[in-house]
Amino acid sequence: MTGEFPLLYPAVFVHITLSLRSGNSCVTERLRQEGHWHATAANNGGLIHVAGTLLHEETLTEADVDALLRHGLPGVPESPYPTALVFSRHGHAISSDEAVDAERMAKYGIQYLTPEHKRGAYKVLYSHPQAADHASHLRATQPHLVVTGGIEPYLNFVSVTPRNATKSMALKRIAAALNIPLEYTVAFGDSDNDADLLETAGFAVQIGTHPHLTPHADVQLPEQAGLNSYLRGLIE
Repeated sequence: MTGEFPLLYPAVFVHITLSLRSGNSCVTERLRQEGHWHATAANNGGLIHVAGTLLHEETLTEADVDALLRHGLPGVPESPYPTALVFSRHGHAISSDEAVDAERMAKYGIQYLTPEHKRGAYKVLYSHPQAADHASHLRATQPHLVVTGGIEPYLNFVSVTPRNATKSMALKRIAAALNIPLEYTVAFGDSDNDADLLETAGFAVQIGTHPHLTPHADVQLPEQAGLNSYLRGLIE
């Protein structure tokens, strides 16, 4: 996705390069159409596109996926979420022993895991009341992977990605591809997996009051509603 936001004010011409980094599995078509982005990164930075072309892709190994699916977490009756969801270039998938309603699987395009899913897996997402404890276990037993979540306000959700699938690495790769010095970058974040992104950017803006982010931010906006006026203030 490409685009520019040149904004003309009296005696001031501001040329802004925009990129989007997300923990989601993909950038939605709506964001593609409305964002006018020069670059995007999904799956916590593991899937990067610049000018609509794939720049970089980080995937888990098949052994990683197998190990992550041997989680030992007990089933949660009537849970709306699968315990472990694999995000893959071939779609979302779950282990065959997961008990997920067929209608829900069809609605969200969830499939049962195949070798193709394992070979192209970007991330595993856990949704479970014991996710926080499991995150601690993963950090101890899988130190080569990046484990985020498991803390408030996402206590029951944990993401696991390859070592170099982080938002900070995505920022570095995108900045290099667009020939922008890191000190000229501005990052915005609201959750614990944004800490490294804020630390890497030239200027860091925290949205919300998550205590894990505060030490890494130059500015804190208590609510997302204040973001628009803050951005206009920077330009003006």
